[in-house]
Amino acid sequence: MFIFLCFNNMNELLIQWLFSTPNRWTVVINKVICDVLFDRLMLWFNNNGDKEIHITVPYEDFKVHFYLFLFNLVNDNYGNYKKEENEIFTLKYHDDIVNLFITFKDICKSYTVDYFDKKGTTADKLLNFMNEFIVIDENIPQDEVDHILIVDDDQYI
Repeated sequence: MFIFLCFNNMNELLIQWLFSTPNRWTVVINKVICDVLFDRLMLWFNNNGDKEIHITVPYEDFKVHFYLFLFNLVNDNYGNYKKEENEIFTLKYHDDIVNLFITFKDICKSYTVDYFDKKGTTADKLLNFMNEFIVIDENIPQDEVDHILIVDDDQYI
């Protein structure tokens, strides 16, 4: 019963946050900003996923998880994503995720919100969130995997 009440309370807080304005300088509600960011994230998946990245949950569920991710960032309560890091995804797309993070910061700045501009908020948080909900197609050619691993090793030599 306690877990249900906590979860129910979290739902209420999330909904209140989504339909409130982030600050006094904007009339746009948080949900609109979240939707703009989510659309950019999905555009990244469509353009950069090379059909090898698959989201492990239905679209609407992924969107809700993204809302929760942003809600937790805003409230300095970063979610605890425990799934092991997908090394191939991290190595192959890390630079892209950093660029996506910077794009998110710019979008947020244009709405005068600081979702991604808080102390301690880095692209790694976005990367960890994405790692939680994606799977990489196992049919990646071995020479491409070797190239990714060799390039990463060369950076540290």
